Amino acid sequence: MDFEFSDEQRQLHDAVRSFLAKEHPFERLLAIKRSGSGWDPGVWRGLAELGVPAINVPIALGGLGYGPQ
Repeated sequence: MDFEFSDEQRQLHDAVRSFLAKEHPFERLLAIKRSGSGWDPGVWRGLAELGVPAINVPIALGGLGYGPQ
């Protein structure tokens, strides 16, 4: 079995990692945790722009198709 990321998976990984490092540092995580809501709509909007919610959705339905292979 090949457990290496494909080029597309690596690009998504790098994009999400970069986004979170810039937009959601540890201090922000702590502030959100203290706020009581437990989540930040801005962070989720950013992740949606990267396509994260579509990771497991089939390509035929508009997703990225990275589900179980």
